[in-house]
Amino acid sequence: MLWRRQNYSPRCQFEVWTQDWVVHCQPVGNGAAALKYLAPYIFRVAISNRRILSLEGDQVTFGYTDARSGQRKTAR
Repeated sequence: MLWRRQNYSPRCQFEVWTQDWVVHCQPVGNGAAALKYLAPYIFRVAISNRRILSLEGDQVTFGYTDARSGQRKTAR
C-alpha cells in the first residue's frame, strides 16, 4: 500500500489513508485577497542580492546563518 511505502505517519489511524475524502470548496470573491496574501512567498527570489557575496564564473558564494548553531556561514 502506498501509505506504507511512503512511510506516512503511524500516528494516524489506518482508516484515514483508505477512506474517500470530501472537500468542500466554494468560490469567494475574485482571488485578489488570496493573491495578496501569497504574493510575498510566490514572487520572492531564492537568494536575495544582499546574501550573495561573490560571483566567479559559474560559481556563486552566499552567506547564511546556520539554524542550529546560530553561526554565520558561507556556501558555494
